[in-house]
Amino acid sequence: MLAADREPASTVQQQPNEVVERVYKRYCHELVGLDLSQLSRSQVSVTSVRTGKWTGKNVEELPGQALTVRLPFTGSRELLQYGVLAYSQRKPQVVNGAVELTIQSPGRLTSAAINSRVAEFIEDANNCVEKANADAAQFNAKLRSALRSKIYDRKDLLDDTADLDASLKIPLTSVTSQARVEVPVQRKSVRVQESPSDSPSAEPHVSRLIYEDVVRTLSSFGRAMERLPDTARSLGEEAIRDLALFLLNANYEGAASGEAFNGAGKTDILLNHQNRSAFIGEFKFWGGPKAFSSAINQLCSYTTWRDTKAALVLLVKDVRATTAIEGADQAIRSHPQFREARPSDRPMERRDYVLASNTDTKRLISVALLPVVIPDPRNKVTEVTETPTPTPRSFSDYPSAVEIRRAWPDVLANISRKSLRIAALYRDSQINGAEGDALVLNFRSALLCTMAADDSQHLVDALYEEFGVRFAITCQVVPRPS
Repeated sequence: MLAADREPASTVQQQPNEVVERVYKRYCHELVGLDLSQLSRSQVSVTSVRTGKWTGKNVEELPGQALTVRLPFTGSRELLQYGVLAYSQRKPQVVNGAVELTIQSPGRLTSAAINSRVAEFIEDANNCVEKANADAAQFNAKLRSALRSKIYDRKDLLDDTADLDASLKIPLTSVTSQARVEVPVQRKSVRVQESPSDSPSAEPHVSRLIYEDVVRTLSSFGRAMERLPDTARSLGEEAIRDLALFLLNANYEGAASGEAFNGAGKTDILLNHQNRSAFIGEFKFWGGPKAFSSAINQLCSYTTWRDTKAALVLLVKDVRATTAIEGADQAIRSHPQFREARPSDRPMERRDYVLASNTDTKRLISVALLPVVIPDPRNKVTEVTETPTPTPRSFSDYPSAVEIRRAWPDVLANISRKSLRIAALYRDSQINGAEGDALVLNFRSALLCTMAADDSQHLVDALYEEFGVRFAITCQVVPRPS
């Protein structure tokens, strides 16, 4: 909880989920696995073995035989040590990446006796690992929940504090002229706040309240175009941009400009404050995922290191609206600079994302996607009322197990962008085989197998994006052969 409090306030406000995962990864317990395929032993040796009998002066020792059995493990040494102390009957030693048990006897050992003791040792170790992992999984779940509550409570407090500060009419105490950020007195001005930065100098950026007001203004402008489709359909991107600039300048008294140079090119809309850009906007007609990905690249290239607020106005004409909006959403999520998607209660009107800056991956940009649907009122979209029977695939049309193994790193990378925990579960698996749309995965741990099966939807979605097939996933426990 102290580590969560030490996270930078700006990151907590902009990427709370990433903060939760980062702190969780630092303090969660890594589950333990035993590697039975690497079971080994020392050479049998002659030694003195204590019998446990007291001779009056010391414990009796007799000549005998001994050997040490070594079972390697993966995961947390501390968690395994806890499992041994809490659940083991034989109390083996946890040393040098392995669990070790010494088997000895006065007189002579036999193969049958050694094999029996080794089987008991393996059973005991498996029992320790299974129970320790169950305890750790329970702790990890509570840790994630507590961190999420802690981070979001802190985010709410930071957001409320920023809103309260922006709403106060009392002037702030004067600061030195070097650190002062002048705010012009206007009917509706671009208010600025000091953004946390590694630089000691003050850095102005558009406040969250004004950013929301600008986005609402653009969104209302879009709804107005939707209500007048005949007029809107006759306008191109430049004409729509000019109308938006007219509206923004009426609200922000000349702060907005169009086709302005910023970063690596000219952006459609630029709101300036004291010769610095405070908000960047782009208008784009939907032309398919590839064209929209180029629009995202453009927007990122227009932002400089100090730009943190932007919007993409998606213009939809002669295309089914849901197709364009969902396509734009997928294009943003698959962009290499994508960091987070924020929840939206009106996903058909607005969606919010966080992207990394072109020049600094630790620098985050808030991007609002604002769809504007401009249909042709004279043309009705005809829905298919009868679902055509799809042509069944032959087994040769499906990817083979070899192809899936080859693409597995990309599949895991896709899952990692949504959940590092679930990607870690599947990283421990092995592809057993694939036949048609059935995929079988092997796991060495029953616990990991159960957890992966419960969270298989992420894998199904990632495989669909890679191969266009929605696989039925089967998870099974197959310990490595000894």
